[in-house]
Amino acid sequence: MPEQQRLLQAMLNRAEAERAGLSPMGQPAPVLHAENTRFALLEPCGKTLSSDVKMGSAVQGRWFATDRTEHVNMHQIIADYPGLDTTTIVAAVARTLPCKPQVEGGPPVRFAGQRQVAQAPGVQAQVAYCEDDVDLTMRDCYLVAALGERATMLSGVGIECR
Repeated sequence: MPEQQRLLQAMLNRAEAERAGLSPMGQPAPVLHAENTRFALLEPCGKTLSSDVKMGSAVQGRWFATDRTEHVNMHQIIADYPGLDTTTIVAAVARTLPCKPQVEGGPPVRFAGQRQVAQAPGVQAQVAYCEDDVDLTMRDCYLVAALGERATMLSGVGIECR
């Protein structure tokens, strides 16, 4: 079975999403790397991770809250890093924290702290943190987890933080 197909099978499925109060925004799909731009797992604190160049296959999916919350959505990426222990990616994200306030090139963003999240079975390392968009009074939270040669990123975007 091709690696992208295995990654797609590892994505949050419809039943899991519905139990969490989410509906899919389309189907999870493979990520295609552009000719001169690499796809990023995430850019913690606006920084590029050096591991992005080692990313092999990747898939992503998006969901929105079914309770009619206007702006809340979730994004999931699962990526394969052949030959790389992805706990190094989690460590690299952790080293970028805490983020300094960002105001250049986008909305003002303030680091809202690391979060403790229960670790799922099989996860070797993880880090979670949140950032506040000061202008929109919205909070975006991120979780990065390592599972062997795979890493996953989950983001909850648009959580009200008044």
